[in-house]
Amino acid sequence: MLDTARTRPKAIKIDFISLVPCWIMVFEIGDRVRVDIPNKSDPDFRFHGEYGEVTEILSDDAGLETGDERDSDIYRVQLDSGQSTDFRWRDLRPVSDA
Repeated sequence: MLDTARTRPKAIKIDFISLVPCWIMVFEIGDRVRVDIPNKSDPDFRFHGEYGEVTEILSDDAGLETGDERDSDIYRVQLDSGQSTDFRWRDLRPVSDA
C-alpha cells in the first residue's frame, strides 16, 4: 500500500515580492507607475489599478525599522486622475512603454 503522507509534497508559502529583483522596485522622478494595492482592507485600496507619474521622492527612517532601505523612500505620484498621493515601493509597479 502506498503511504501518501510521504509522497505528497508539502505546501509552501512564497513571498513573491522578495523574489522580484530590487532594481525593478526602485523608481525615479518621471517614471510611469501603476498602483498595486490588492488588499481591500488597506485604506489606500481605492487607488488600486490607477496610473500616474513619480513627481517627487521623499525620505524617512522606515528603512531603519524594517531593515530594508527601500522602505525609507516615499514616492509622490501624480495620478492620471489629477490627485497627488504618496506611496511606498511595495505599492507601485513599473509601467512598460509597450
